[in-house]
Amino acid sequence: MANFVHRKNTDDGPRYRVWNTVVDRYETPPLTRGEVIEYLDNPNAAERVARADENGTSSKLGDARDPDGPWDTETCEVCGGFHHAFVERAHGQCARCGEAEFDRPHGPPCVVGA
Repeated sequence: MANFVHRKNTDDGPRYRVWNTVVDRYETPPLTRGEVIEYLDNPNAAERVARADENGTSSKLGDARDPDGPWDTETCEVCGGFHHAFVERAHGQCARCGEAEFDRPHGPPCVVGA
């Protein structure tokens, strides 16, 4: 499976998501370090997460991501936009992405044929 681990700093500590390069979207919600290692379930999982700690991504190609920036953009197969349900967290931010409730991604998913 072609995927990368991305790291983001949050108020609750670092969180990790697995980005699937085949479908260009995250295949996991934000996870703790232990949860993402368990999810990857392979001998080099800890090494990949260590690279994500250092570079913001587990890529071996010299890439880097800003761990204080937003998660990468996921796109809806129907409209090309990005949306998900808002999950309440302190300070009016979404527990899934850390963005404010009024941020554009928080909306119902599109329905094929609608």
